Formats: sequence, structure tokens, C-alpha cells
Amino acid sequence: MRQNPKINEFWNKKAKEHKTSAAASWADLLLYKEISAVRSHIMKNGKILDAGCANGFTDVRILRGTNEICGIDYAAEMIKEANALKQELPEGLKKRIRFAVADMLELEKEFKKEEFDQVLAKRAIINIDSVELQEKALKNIHAVLKKGGTLLLSEPSIQGLEGINRIRRKLGIEDIKPPWHNKYLDENKLKHIKGFELQKTIDFSSTYFIGSRVFYALLCKIFKKNPEYLSFWNKLFVKLPSMGNFGIQKLFILRKI
Repeated sequence: MRQNPKINEFWNKKAKEHKTSAAASWADLLLYKEISAVRSHIMKNGKILDAGCANGFTDVRILRGTNEICGIDYAAEMIKEANALKQELPEGLKKRIRFAVADMLELEKEFKKEEFDQVLAKRAIINIDSVELQEKALKNIHAVLKKGGTLLLSEPSIQGLEGINRIRRKLGIEDIKPPWHNKYLDENKLKHIKGFELQKTIDFSSTYFIGSRVFYALLCKIFKKNPEYLSFWNKLFVKLPSMGNFGIQKLFILRKI
């Protein structure tokens, strides 16, 4: 059982286009807030699996804070670029990180049961295009995670998207729709994943989304301009602390029980 080949092709093209840059996985400035949120919750001494690591942009930036990282992605071009990034690291760090082509739906082929102290998944589960297969991926992650270990899940949610869209509608701005290759997660279901206990939800993107997807979007509507990821306003709001619960992207921390 493997993932949608069209989505695989999409990400391989992204890797070829953007190589080792952040834009290969996410052109939005919010990526840097995500990295900061993940870094503050990564295990200091542990073996970490990044399931859906893309080109390794995040992994090489959090590696110094932990012991060992294994990044996997089912898009071969992404792993090619991840290994290129790895070569830029000091020799001591190179030994602590590896990248491999692997599918979250077939983790049992690659890893032993309870092999990892912590698993990280960033905007990866949403690239699996059915709820049933998303649940299988989470079940597979559960199997390779040690008991008591944590899953750091940074994903956009249905509820977060609807919250922003409600505000946009009141201002006469059209709804944001998920990209064709994404299936956003249901926060209510995350509270009841078999074998996991949801410990904490961190809305690290609330202020940014209010600023970039409401305030800036309204300015664009008024002045008839197309929004840009790297606008002055996006750069401003990404620097501000996150307040409220209006984020589409959140970090969910789950413990294996």
C-alpha cells in the first residue's frame, strides 16, 4: 500500500525546482515559526524520526538540539536534496543524521518496533489523501515509537481553516481552500487516536494568520492586489508572538500510551 503517485510527483517536482531551499516544502515564512516551535519540544538526547522530512531543511536546523535524526520521505528527489544539505554540515553532525526514501504507509519495512524515542511529522500527514490512510500512517508511527515517547505533529486543521474563513467572510473576503494535494486534519479526532494521548496543542501561527490571511488579505482586496508570501506585512506578523486561537497550522504533542 503506497501513497498517491500524483502527490509524489508534485513533491518531486518541487524538490527539482527549489533544491535545498525552504521553498521546496513550504514557501510561507511561517516555516520559521514552525521550526522554532519544534525545536523547543525536541528531545535533547534521543533518536528522532522525521516522517515526511522533505529536503531536510528543518532537520539540519534542529539537529544540534538532539542526539540523532533519521529523516524519511517518499519523494526520492526530496531525499536527494536532503543528502546534499547534509554534506554542508560539520563532520561531527553528519554522523548524527541520515536520510532515506521510505513511505509512512510501509514503515514496518524500514524500522523495528519501538525504535524511536520521538517522531516528528510536519505537514506530512495531510499529504495522504484519505482519512483511512492517514489513520494507517499514525498507526505505523505508533508502532515504531517507544512507549511513553512523543509524536510532534505540525499540521493544519479543518477547525483552524474554518475559523479564519469565518472572519474572512464577515469582511467579504473569499474562503481559503486547502491545496488540491492536502487533506487537513480534524482536531476532534486527534483527541481520540488509538494508542496516543493528546498532551498539548500549541497554536504558534494564530497572530501570523490573522495578520497575513485577514488584515493583509483585506488590504489586497481594497487595493486590488494579489497577496504575496514575502510581503512586508507577512514579514512583520511572523515576528510577533502568537496570541489567540486563530491559527490554521498547529503543533499537536501526543504521547504514546
